[in-house]
Amino acid sequence: MSIREILKTEIRSLVIVMTYFLIGFGIIMLVMKLLLADYQIHTFLVGKAVFGALIAAKVVLISDHLPFMKHSAERPGWVTVLRTTGFYLAGAFVIVFGERIIEAWLHEGTLASALEQVSNEAELTRALATAICVSLLFAVYSAYDVLARSIGKERLHSAFFGKGT
Repeated sequence: MSIREILKTEIRSLVIVMTYFLIGFGIIMLVMKLLLADYQIHTFLVGKAVFGALIAAKVVLISDHLPFMKHSAERPGWVTVLRTTGFYLAGAFVIVFGERIIEAWLHEGTLASALEQVSNEAELTRALATAICVSLLFAVYSAYDVLARSIGKERLHSAFFGKGT
């Protein structure tokens, strides 16, 4: 396989996975925007959704090459989905809370006051809700991946996007 073909395959994979996460993150951001509107809090989150989708897609595509992230016929698919979702959930917590801590640190000036601000109930609840929603996106992606590896991408694609059987 030539470098051009490898790049074409990688870019195609990135676009497909990024589109999935962009739609998912877009839905999460829309729900957050609707919930915050009750409190007259207006946010602009499109950039975060696009950037988050790109990062999530790249992380997923890289981790797909790690041996411990692949589905094995020796164990049930739900074990793989649970394990990979746990891995992604841990990463989501680090990113979601890390982002909030850095933002608060820049705004407050000290790490101690930033940690205090992030640990307040409203901020903590919003961060936890975001991390849980993101982990659900990863769980669906992982389940799709296990199914694709088990029954084949063509059959799975046909089942979802093909004409009725």
